[in-house]
Amino acid sequence: MYRPDAVDARILRELVAEPRIPVSELDERVGVVRNTAQARLDRLHREGVLGPNDRGVDIRALGYTVSAVVAIQLRHAEIEQACAALAQNPAVLLVEEVAGSNGDLLARVACR
Repeated sequence: MYRPDAVDARILRELVAEPRIPVSELDERVGVVRNTAQARLDRLHREGVLGPNDRGVDIRALGYTVSAVVAIQLRHAEIEQACAALAQNPAVLLVEEVAGSNGDLLARVACR
């Protein structure tokens, strides 16, 4: 099982949010130079965290064996604050706002 450091974790979060992000934009968002971003991507591919032909993140390769989609209901005025709080939780992979009666937010979470 591969254990990412803080830079790898930032890269993975960006890839979960936007798998097709160009390396030239990824390096800026993560705060590293392009060669470092590319080297990290290459290592994540070698370790099996990223698929061999794409940038889909395999959370099982990181030891996260459980994942779930959680529906969250809250008042509309709380959505922005809730999203900010969820973004700080490393178990939260993705948050999306939804319309309808099944919740206000959907969060994809993963844990060991």
